[in-house]
Amino acid sequence: MALALLFCKDEHSPEDLRRLAQAPYFDANLVRRRSLVRRDFKSRRRWTLPDLSVEKVLDEELAPPGAPICSHGIAPSTRLRFERLTDIQLPLVNPEAPQGLMRARQLRRLLSRHAELRSDPTVRDLYQLLNTAAQLRFRVGWLKELREESPRGWR
Repeated sequence: MALALLFCKDEHSPEDLRRLAQAPYFDANLVRRRSLVRRDFKSRRRWTLPDLSVEKVLDEELAPPGAPICSHGIAPSTRLRFERLTDIQLPLVNPEAPQGLMRARQLRRLLSRHAELRSDPTVRDLYQLLNTAAQLRFRVGWLKELREESPRGWR
C-alpha cells in the first residue's frame, strides 16, 4: 500500500496547478484532467507516462477547479518521520469525498512553527511540497492508494 497526498482547492488557477506540478512528488501529468492522461506501455515490466513539460500543457487540459489532485507515492516512513517531528497528523481522506482536509492556514501555521524540517534530508521534499501547497491555499490530506502501477499479470 502506498501513501499519497490529496490536494483540493475550490477555485484554482492554471498558474496554481503549474506551480504545484513543479513541486516534489508531482509532475505535469498529475495536474491534467484524468481523461487526458493515457498510460503508455513501454516495457513488459513497467507502465510509464510520457514525459511532459508543465509549460506545454494547455489551460484546457488542466484539472477543473475543485477537482481533487493526488501526488505521487510517498514513503510511509517519510510520513511517520514528518508526523513525529511536528507532533501533528494530517487527516486521512477518501478520494471520492475529500472532506476533512487540513486547511491551508492551519498547514501554513504548522510549517512556520517547524522551519527546521527544511534542513532534514528525510522530510525536506515533503516539507517543500506542503509549503508550496500552503502558499497556493490548497487543502491537504493523506490518501491511501490501493491501486497498483503495474499490470496485474506482472509481479
